[in-house]
Amino acid sequence: YVRLEEDLQAGRRNREMAQREQQRAILAVRPRGGSDFETLTTLYRQIFAYLLSYYDGPGEKDRNVEREVAAALESVFPRIGLKSFVLLSPEEKRAQLDEMAKIVLGIRLFNREMGKGGAGLPNTEEMVFSDAMEIKEALEAESQSVQDLCNVYQETIVYVHVKAPPAVTEKMAQRWKEELANRRQYLSYLQSLQEELANRRQYLSYLQSLQE
Repeated sequence: YVRLEEDLQAGRRNREMAQREQQRAILAVRPRGGSDFETLTTLYRQIFAYLLSYYDGPGEKDRNVEREVAAALESVFPRIGLKSFVLLSPEEKRAQLDEMAKIVLGIRLFNREMGKGGAGLPNTEEMVFSDAMEIKEALEAESQSVQDLCNVYQETIVYVHVKAPPAVTEKMAQRWKEELANRRQYLSYLQSLQEELANRRQYLSYLQSLQE
């Protein structure tokens, strides 16, 4: 569970870092004027590439994805808008790029819901539910393993207390008690994770029922 969260955060940080680099490249473009067609074309392509970075699918881009992003970009930011874009301050440009990316992604998500597009967009609900099931199974297996281990510790400690075997010193018995307390604490943590996951899965099922 924790490892999955760390992987998601690492992926998000890497994507945001790449997007910031693309933003800097866009801000660095300086057309010589409104008639500098070559530079303006380069700028538009960089904006298009920046919007594609919001596509969170496999590394290889799908032509359908590129066509959808291009169509959405043209509808929210036609090329004629480049002349006013280059006159904005760096802060205003960043804000417009972020807003543009959100609008384009929103258009694609809407088209997917309408059955008319959304190529390559992951089905987040299905992915989350699948990951939740994997985590659930892993937590159950780990909890059972730790519970079995606690039982072994408990039986051993009781045996030592009743039989007092000479090979077992008081120091050894004390260490086993401490290890049992540690395992029980870990088991309690696992059980709290299971309870939290069950609540999340219940909420996800509720969201899915609203879409049906």
